[in-house]
Amino acid sequence: MTRRRRALLAAIAVALAAYAALGAAATVRHERSIRNVFDEMALEGPMAKPQLPFPWIRGTMGFPEELRYTPDPSYDKWSAPPITDMHYTYTGDLGEPWDGMEYTSGSMGGGNSYASIAVWDDGRVEAECGTGDSMTEGGLAFTARFYWSYDPVTRTLSWGQHLTTWEPNKVDRHYGWDYNKQFYHSLAREEWLAATGVDGARLDAWVDRTLGLGIRGWLAQNAGRTRFSAADLGDLNLAGDDVGRLRSLLGSLGEAQ
Repeated sequence: MTRRRRALLAAIAVALAAYAALGAAATVRHERSIRNVFDEMALEGPMAKPQLPFPWIRGTMGFPEELRYTPDPSYDKWSAPPITDMHYTYTGDLGEPWDGMEYTSGSMGGGNSYASIAVWDDGRVEAECGTGDSMTEGGLAFTARFYWSYDPVTRTLSWGQHLTTWEPNKVDRHYGWDYNKQFYHSLAREEWLAATGVDGARLDAWVDRTLGLGIRGWLAQNAGRTRFSAADLGDLNLAGDDVGRLRSLLGSLGEAQ
């Protein structure tokens, strides 16, 4: 073996050793970045990117088929900005948190209930659910929207909700929002329940089931691979309008649905 060949082989060996060391360090950093199930969704889910030159550090986990990603049909990858989030919508029947009331669809701009989860390329994860529009016997229309959001910087899960009633018989479509907003009312929980007659326990159970679809779906779809479980979602903080409702939601994840 010539001196030049020995030097080349030695250089290759040094380069491979350095590559292995750097790859090991990158893998450790990646693992340390995943402190909870929401970090896992962001760093090993659909928005994960290859970490060149270490392509094995890339997530291949995903959501189940009933959480469907539907890209914008008008999106043009050649002219539009890069996609910054992937939005998944539940395709099954969610029902409503009430029964025995007249359900109104479409005429008030509403529709069926929905649930979705979105993963952003900056590590945020957000989930949202909403009821359809309904109406009391007295003609008061109502709807509700609930959501949680995860901030990767503070590792905080936050809760939010919007409970709305409005008076459809007073809304005049000939006028804009500046006129019609007087007939829409954003209420606190107890005020909304009293105005609509919706049972609070039934509402909470529906919200827990619906807002938890993304988390339960992730854990089930990636069983045997995910680092987390319904009983242990990892290290995170809770904040927002109602931390008690967040605890209820997270506590319900392991219950039979």
